[in-house]
Order: sequence, then structure tokens, then C-alpha cells
Amino acid sequence: MIIKIPVIWVLVLFLLSCSTKESKQDRVTPGFESLNVLKGAIVSGYIVDMQTGEVIASENAEIRMTPASLSKIFTSSAALSILGADFRYRTVIAKTGHVSNGNLLGDLMIIGGGDPTLGSKYFPSTVPEKVMKEIVSIIKKAGVSSVSGKLVIVSDFFDPPAYPSLRLWEDMSNYYGAPPSGLTFMDNTFKVTLRSPSVIGKKCSIVNIEPDVGIKPECRVLSSASENDSAYIYGFPGSKDWYIDGSMPAGRSRFVIKGAMPFPQKVFGRMLISYLKNNGIQVRSLAFGKSRQTVRYDTIGTLYSPPLADIVKLVNKKSINLFADHLFLTMAKHYGKADWDNARKVLDNFWKGKIGNNDIYLHDGSGLSPYNHCTAKDMVTVLRYDAKSSISRDFKSSLSVSGIDGTLKRIWNSAETKGKVAGKSGYMKGVLGYAGYLTTKKNKRFAFCVIVNRFTGPVKEVRGLIEQEIENIIVQN
Repeated sequence: MIIKIPVIWVLVLFLLSCSTKESKQDRVTPGFESLNVLKGAIVSGYIVDMQTGEVIASENAEIRMTPASLSKIFTSSAALSILGADFRYRTVIAKTGHVSNGNLLGDLMIIGGGDPTLGSKYFPSTVPEKVMKEIVSIIKKAGVSSVSGKLVIVSDFFDPPAYPSLRLWEDMSNYYGAPPSGLTFMDNTFKVTLRSPSVIGKKCSIVNIEPDVGIKPECRVLSSASENDSAYIYGFPGSKDWYIDGSMPAGRSRFVIKGAMPFPQKVFGRMLISYLKNNGIQVRSLAFGKSRQTVRYDTIGTLYSPPLADIVKLVNKKSINLFADHLFLTMAKHYGKADWDNARKVLDNFWKGKIGNNDIYLHDGSGLSPYNHCTAKDMVTVLRYDAKSSISRDFKSSLSVSGIDGTLKRIWNSAETKGKVAGKSGYMKGVLGYAGYLTTKKNKRFAFCVIVNRFTGPVKEVRGLIEQEIENIIVQN
């Protein structure tokens, strides 16, 4: 016997079926439940099986979140694709005029090419001593033993302004917020050594500033019973009113904090003149030029950075903001104007062309701006794209490995999780996130992203909850 069911009931049953499927999907793919104890915080997470595309866990996956340094995943993988793993920055050594009996009848020129590693402590081949020695060698090979003209530094490889919009005031003058420069030097960082009295609440004093960056900040830092450093440097290039505020542990004879060099090209120029003099090469004076005003010159040598793949490793493993922002602006240079606005457009267009419409909005390449945002789902989509692209090997090797190196060295370091996570961390006040790839107990590969915003409790608590959630995923799959 055939039972006829009214059309309206067929429609109702269909809608109920869809609703049931959605409810089942929600029940099958919840996740990060333990993070719900963080009252008032926003938790977003997404985990996908790399092979099948199955959603393993999802929570607020399409809500825009502040990613902090997770932004570097977008920047670094795009740079590998656009510029290439073998790309090297160049700093040109040049001269004007001609050499007569060892005397250069013209100017000696250093033309910056946006190299973030020049004088950097992160590569043995780029430390200041090696850089200066190589420049002297180039000059002597050109037959120059004295310079009648000037040492001219050209550092406008990137377009102004130096800082991106929407960056916090307290970040701008501290080492982690140092802006890129056409001639970046020594990681654009200077050190201030402070001394604190043993009595609590008394003003500290400045012992030394190295190297000389041409500023004399006022010290407002007070001695504190806390063992933590909360001293920050405030100022900007061109300002005369630099100061250091906050607190530092009492009774310290030496306590070092680090600031952002206001004019790295000046520090480089003064150091090079001194080094040339010590090696018997006299230069009359120091000057600063612009590319458009530069007269014809002859290149006598070139300094090359390490390959981009090696720079990206430091961007992701050590989360170096300066390097990431250099990549951000260099991609903009590749497509025209090397400023922050064009860099945003370049990165946005790149990812739209690869993963379609997305919610990735970046004001810088490092993630230092609290106004950057993305969704956990877009982060995972990018990670899945990277794993299938030509940059896969170089990108994955740039990520920290849990319990082994980089920013993941002290997380997921148990017997069951050590080496099972390759990823990146992101942190700023009220923001903590992790993203990357998981290898589970059954040897499945997942791409994941979990970000927590607006928490007010201890970072250690939030980190512990995230660590446990990801460990459960690894062990149970």
C-alpha cells in the first residue's frame, strides 16, 4: 500500500533533515570547550584534516580576531611565493668620480636596498664587524685609500612614512616595534643600561646608551619590589623629548632595556667612518642622499643578505617583527610603491587570488598592530594552501617545532606531543594564539588555528588550556 504524504510535510521533513545535519555537524565538530571558563574572553578555533578536509573541531571559526604575531604566517608565506626562497637583499657600495694615486676624487656611497639583516645579530655573517670588514675590503680592492669627498648614505628604498598607521604609542620606540628602513642596521636596536637604587619608589638612572643614537632620554623609571621589567622607551624620530617610564627591580647595578633606533642610517654612517679611519681610509664628512637626487655612480661592490628562506625561518621561529615588516614592504616594492598602504593591497590581493574572499585585514606584516584581524578559518585555509604549494618545504621548515625550538620550545613538550606540532605563536596583551600543523597519534595531519582575545587573567592559564585542548586532539586522533 502506498502512503501519500502531503507536499508541505515533505518540505518540513527536508528542512528538519537539514537542521538535524547542521546540529549533528555542530555536535561532531565542537572544540575548545575548556576555554569557555575564560569569562568575557572570545575564543575562536578551527581544525581540519589535511587529507580529507573533514572539520575536526570548530568554535567561532568565522569571527574576526586579533591574531598578533600569527599575522606573520600570511606575510612570510606570501613573501616566499612572491619574492622566492632564493631572493637576497642587496646593499650597493659605489663611488662617484675617479681614483688618482689611491685618492677617490669624488664621493663614496652606500645605497641601502632594504636589507633587514645588515649588522644583525641573528646571522654570523651579518654582524657589524663582518659587514664593516667586507666594506673595507671592497673599497681597498677598488684601489681607494682616501676619499676627497663625502661618505653618502642613501636609505630611501622604502617610501615614507616610517611607521604604519594604527600602531600603539608604547610600541613605537621599543626594539620590538622598530620600523623598517632602507638601510636597517643592527636590527634597528639600541641598548639602554639603567641602575636602580635599593630603596623602593626612587628614580633610576641611565648608565650607558649603546650605540650612540643621538638622543638623551629623560629617565622617569622608578625602582620596584617586583622582579619584572616594565620600563618602556617613548619618543619618535626627530623628537627631542624622549623619555623612559615605568619600573624596574630595585637594587640593580645594571639592567638593560632595548629601544628602536630613530635613525639607523646615521648610526651606520658614523660607525663606518670610524671603521674606515681605523683601517687607514680617510673620509672628510658624512652626508645623506636620496635616490632621485643621486648622480651617476659606479658600483664597486655589493653586500648580499642571506637567502629569503633563512630570513623567513627567523620571522616565524623567533617572531622578529622588524624582519616581517621588511618583507611586507618589500612585496609592495615588487609591485610598485613601497609603502604601508600598497603593502596591504598587495597582501590582500595575493590571498584573495589564492583562497578567494577572506577576512584577512593587516595594517602591518608583523602583527604588532592590535587592529589587524583574521578568522581562524582563513588562517587554516592559508595553511592548507601553503602545504600544497611550491613553497611547502621552505614554509614548514620555518615553523617552530613543539618541545624543540623557537617559540614552541616550551609548549607541547610531553612525550606524546613533542615534535607533533609545527607552528607559530602570537601574543600581545589580551591576545594569545597558535596556528600550524599537527601530527596525531594515528599519524593523521591536521591544520589548526586557535586564538583567544580579550582575556584578563594570567597568560599562563590561557596557554595551559590551549595546550591541553591541542594535546587531546593529538592523542585522541
